[in-house]
Amino acid sequence: MDPEIQAIRVLIVSENATDKFGGESILPLQYFRFLRQANISTWLITHERVKERLTELLGEDLQYVIFIPETCLFSCLHNLGLRLHPRVRAISTQFLMQCLTQFYQRKLAKHVVKTHGVNIVHEPAPVSPKRPSALFALGCPVIVGPMNGGMDFPRGFNYMKTISEKIFYFPLRLVSHLVNLIIPGKLFAHLLLVANNRTRRALPLFRFGRVEELVENGVDLSLWTAPTTNLKDSQEQVNFVYIGRLVDWKCVDILLEAFKHLRVNINCKLFIVGGGDEKENLIKAADNLIKNQLVDFLGWLPHEEIQKLLAEIDVLVLPSVRECGGAVILEAMAMKKPVIAVNWGGPADYVTNSTGILLEPNNRNILLLELIAAMEKMAQNAAYRQQCGEAAYQRVEEIFSWQAKIKQIIDIYQQVILDKHAK
Repeated sequence: MDPEIQAIRVLIVSENATDKFGGESILPLQYFRFLRQANISTWLITHERVKERLTELLGEDLQYVIFIPETCLFSCLHNLGLRLHPRVRAISTQFLMQCLTQFYQRKLAKHVVKTHGVNIVHEPAPVSPKRPSALFALGCPVIVGPMNGGMDFPRGFNYMKTISEKIFYFPLRLVSHLVNLIIPGKLFAHLLLVANNRTRRALPLFRFGRVEELVENGVDLSLWTAPTTNLKDSQEQVNFVYIGRLVDWKCVDILLEAFKHLRVNINCKLFIVGGGDEKENLIKAADNLIKNQLVDFLGWLPHEEIQKLLAEIDVLVLPSVRECGGAVILEAMAMKKPVIAVNWGGPADYVTNSTGILLEPNNRNILLLELIAAMEKMAQNAAYRQQCGEAAYQRVEEIFSWQAKIKQIIDIYQQVILDKHAK
């Protein structure tokens, strides 16, 4: 083995590291698992709330995990947050919980660095570029990211902003620059990783370290195995699927409206996976479609069931207008499925003209018309779907697989270690 790789001793730090919470919580878990598979000495600091799941997943590697204790204050903040709008919750109670977590993380990280001779501390989550980090002065270089954020609504969808967002978001974003001076982990970080230029622009104004780009999300190709598919007959049913939270900015209501137009002339079905604040409203809006077995709300599904579903459907549709990431897009692409998504945020980084169709988010009416046209194009041309699916898999394999990503992060670790020794 390369002696430089043998020298790497990494501590991954994140509030949540699990495959059960979705979103960014799986990122630190994947770094920990893949680095240990690559024989890199790796430890993980995460919250006690995920201990049961990690016990199931990690086996002997659980001994390298250090848990942040659950406290009454954590529970109180969590319960209070449940009463708030999700986006208000994110900038209030969740933010306070993350600050409390940061206190424990720094204390534990200093001990692990000293005890185990760690020479790289990596904080891959939270992925927000505005969130402060308390990981500084630990005795070794700190890497933060890849971060992905700086999102806002497209102009034609600004009506979705809540009153609280309109009042508080702008001043809070300004205050975040000051907060990142008071809690200066990002100020002193050796390296800040960002997923795209949008996130680069959203970083705190004050920082000393380098900024480099690295894709935030990834897919484990050993788990997401693309099925062998044959071209469908033109009369066969075409299956579309949406996977994600059922909240307003995901625009599932527009998807349902588009599907109502589509099913008049096309043999098709829509599966909706997920839950959220808008679920009951969406079920009411799709009442007749559900009765006719044209739309099926499946609720939340475990990864294993999502894999089976993606193997059977024909097209993934994600009409979200405020999607920083969109890991489900990469999972569908890994299963050789074409994607219809909005040309805004994370999906614009993943989907190309060869792997699917991107819709312009000018306003609600235009998005609806473009979505109908895109779904019709996919439904009426099986060869086109297969061509997009093959190109999607190739793109994931080359750029977005965890197998490729871990090689990239190891190279980054090596460079950071060399930089430190060169000073």
